[in-house]
Amino acid sequence: MEALFQVLVLPNISITEQDLEEYESEPAQYIRNDLEESDVETRRRHCMKFVGRLSQLFEQEVSALIQQFIGAMHAEFTSDKQRHWQQMATIINLIITASINCYTYQHGATEVRITPQLLETYLSELIVRELQIEAQSPMDALPVLKATCIKFVYMFRNQIPDNYVLEFVKLFASYLRSSQPVNQSYAAACIEKLLIRKSQANPSQPVLTQAIVGEDTLSMLLQNICELLNEN
Repeated sequence: MEALFQVLVLPNISITEQDLEEYESEPAQYIRNDLEESDVETRRRHCMKFVGRLSQLFEQEVSALIQQFIGAMHAEFTSDKQRHWQQMATIINLIITASINCYTYQHGATEVRITPQLLETYLSELIVRELQIEAQSPMDALPVLKATCIKFVYMFRNQIPDNYVLEFVKLFASYLRSSQPVNQSYAAACIEKLLIRKSQANPSQPVLTQAIVGEDTLSMLLQNICELLNEN
């Protein structure tokens, strides 16, 4: 099975030169294919369905193999992020592919094959770290990788722990000012869904209220939305 993943799966779920060109020159098409999954008849999409089926039939074997690939590729990525960022994007796509049973753009992931504990580990150790905006990691550095991280949050928005929701809203409010149209759109889509996310502890109540969000975050969010609308 390891050889099957190396030869068939990983190459077909990795970011390609065509993806990079589409990200830059045709952002609307990139979004349709990547986030909305409109590329239903592509080799990539069929490969993702194949991995999903394998995960259903051989859950333990596939899970162990994925952890092995994650460890190896993440070590390569951290050794030189600028050179090996595509390895990290492949890790995220691999987790998505193996962990989601049912996903739609409108509703997000509604059936998953991942424990809450493992999902939180991925969020804290892989996703949040790459999305943090710092002096050594500007907002538009490695933009396709950041778009892939935001996509992960969008897809798993129903499963992410309640305590992450406000953190992501604040983070994505900043990404509305990105120079990359794809990342702007992904951030806006995430904010829209997270603002109405129901609490896992109390499904009749939203995670966020005006008091929880706070005036500073609301002000920044409204300001960045207005600036984005004026630019477009």
